Amino acid sequence: MAVSEKDVGSTLTISGLQVKVTHERVAIDQVRLDPNNPRIRLQIKYGLRKKPLTDDDLLSIVRAQPGYDDLQKQIRKLGGIYDPIIVRHDGTVVEGNTRLAAVWVLHGINGNDERWKTVPVTRLPVDIPEKVVEMLMANFHIAGKTVWRLAAQADQIYRLVKELNVSTQQVADETRMTVRQVEQYLSAYEYMINEVLPEATKNASADWQQILETKFSHALELMKGKKLQSIRDDPEARKDVAKLIANNKIKGHEVRKLSDVISNKKTTAILKKDGFKAASDAMKKADPTAHSRLIKSMRSTTEMLRSMTQHDIALFRQHASAKAVLQNLATAVEDLVSLSTPAQGKRSA
Repeated sequence: MAVSEKDVGSTLTISGLQVKVTHERVAIDQVRLDPNNPRIRLQIKYGLRKKPLTDDDLLSIVRAQPGYDDLQKQIRKLGGIYDPIIVRHDGTVVEGNTRLAAVWVLHGINGNDERWKTVPVTRLPVDIPEKVVEMLMANFHIAGKTVWRLAAQADQIYRLVKELNVSTQQVADETRMTVRQVEQYLSAYEYMINEVLPEATKNASADWQQILETKFSHALELMKGKKLQSIRDDPEARKDVAKLIANNKIKGHEVRKLSDVISNKKTTAILKKDGFKAASDAMKKADPTAHSRLIKSMRSTTEMLRSMTQHDIALFRQHASAKAVLQNLATAVEDLVSLSTPAQGKRSA
């Protein structure tokens, strides 16, 4: 098939660079899926797929992604795609792999249907720097409307910073993240690759891709948690958590509560052997108040009151509204103490 339409083009601003592009409608066989797409790249990197990948291999991977079926139905009902697929100069997709895959499948079902013979594309120039292309992908799929799964986002951030030497500040600016968030993604990604996956490989039936995609949030929680610094700093503790993640013995939201469990030697031992739930149950049995939100809040408030500065104290001295809050708190505490103190029975004469 030949190119059917091509216009004069325009200019896009990508990462501060003015890039001249052309807008075209091309035959479906002139556009190809990107084997370097992070969702595919992960499978190649960690042995899930072997190079070279055929077009059918690439198509099967894309079709297995969440949301593909719904998107294909939408494209079929609308009779085509309207947002152009962004491609490199040679027709390799930069943004729009899933849409292209959907049209490919529809074209395969009915090759005579004119709707599936061509697709609109925006073609990038041959001399565009690779890091600019990768930044464009990050902008679309980390901060944009078509967001990749966390593991694919992290893989793209890792490639930009570690392989293409893009600064964390620039990545943050392009993805609408903070530098701290970018650093956390990098740390979580390296933890998954270097510590969690090696534990997973000890299980012959382990699905690396499944672990990467479903357990990355666990690693990210570990790198984000303010109370988890002691674990992050301890190689043995990191290894223990990696085993828990690799062996499905802890959930993502439970990672946030690890500091409570490891504060006790007994529950730490249970954690290593039987997982988070068993350790948490043991902790509740030993101290029924351990998971009370109210008591945690009261402890936090007590710590804050004890660490007040002179500036804080001045607020209560100078402002009636602040003093009223303090008096109400004092009254509530007195009432609670009274209610929680057993009444002393009168001795019989």
